[in-house]
Amino acid sequence: MLDPATKKTSRFDPIRLFFTSKGRINRQQYVLGWLILVALYIPLGAFFQLISGIVLFENIWIISQIGFMALFIIPHFFIMIKRLHDFNTSGLFTLFIFIPLLGQLIALPILILMSIFIKGTAGTNRHNQDLQLPKPQYCNNCSAPIKQHSKFCSSCGKNITR
Repeated sequence: MLDPATKKTSRFDPIRLFFTSKGRINRQQYVLGWLILVALYIPLGAFFQLISGIVLFENIWIISQIGFMALFIIPHFFIMIKRLHDFNTSGLFTLFIFIPLLGQLIALPILILMSIFIKGTAGTNRHNQDLQLPKPQYCNNCSAPIKQHSKFCSSCGKNITR
């Protein structure tokens, strides 16, 4: 993942992915986050179904189900907000999901399909640096753009040491 502070690739950070709305994530990071949530949701959901017959007080089971759902809905909102940031769009669009019926039948599928299949904004946008393109380098001598991994400026021939 791209660390927003250093703009360099860093190790996987689940706290930044699931519990903050700052920055952007690309399609691969969105799908990875979604798969992690599903991988956690299925066994925990099966466990809650198993103990639902054992619990003596139905109210306790209902409250635990609400808490269980919140544990998975909130992180999904955060990854969806960061994915919308990659489109240079406000994360507030996730609130359309709360419109009864239309939100679940139209807005949620559209947001999920957009997040999976549409490429984000190339270059810098108002939410963070580009996730895929390195920042361009320029020659100090002639201000010409320098190709990545180049040792000499293609315009003036100056030796480039970094």
